[in-house]
Amino acid sequence: MNRLLTGFLPVYFAARGWILALLFMALVWSRTMLSRGEAPLRWEMLFFLAVAMLLRAWAGAHLGAHGNGSKAEAPALTTTGPYAFSRNPLYLSNIAIGTGLVFFANALSDETTVAVLLFLFVHHVILARWEEKHLRELWTEEYEAYAAATPRWFSLRPPVAAENITETKDWSSVLARQGRNLLYVIVCVLIVVAAAWVK
Repeated sequence: MNRLLTGFLPVYFAARGWILALLFMALVWSRTMLSRGEAPLRWEMLFFLAVAMLLRAWAGAHLGAHGNGSKAEAPALTTTGPYAFSRNPLYLSNIAIGTGLVFFANALSDETTVAVLLFLFVHHVILARWEEKHLRELWTEEYEAYAAATPRWFSLRPPVAAENITETKDWSSVLARQGRNLLYVIVCVLIVVAAAWVK
């Protein structure tokens, strides 16, 4: 079993974006082809999506360069900004964006919505655990101390080092590193709107 997971997880991690793209295509198909497509869009969810995108931009301003291959690659361990509250703020933003798109599209039954959101969460739990395994290998002592002080997902408790929240980072790099992902969200919203209009 461990051997199977060892071979599967790198492929799953590398394909993480495509998996979400397939999930989104299923959502659009549901919006255009099924009877739920008659339901109105939930425009109030655009505010929720905007907040999730801001979290991604904030995390991107602190994360810096990182790898997107089959394992986590980082030239430095990031502990500032949202990383002072969560070890995985980018994944948190992904979960929030996915949730926002599901509710904005308003195209799934209650049961299917729960199943999709559950998959979305489990998907990111798998990614977070795989990524953290590699970060522990790269930054053994530093990561152990960081993980002991910072929850995997989120905490309202003040971080151990308060300066970690406010440390200034170079926001000019955000669009270069996260602009494509933020653009994807806008395109997804436009696709859902178009699907509702066609329906």
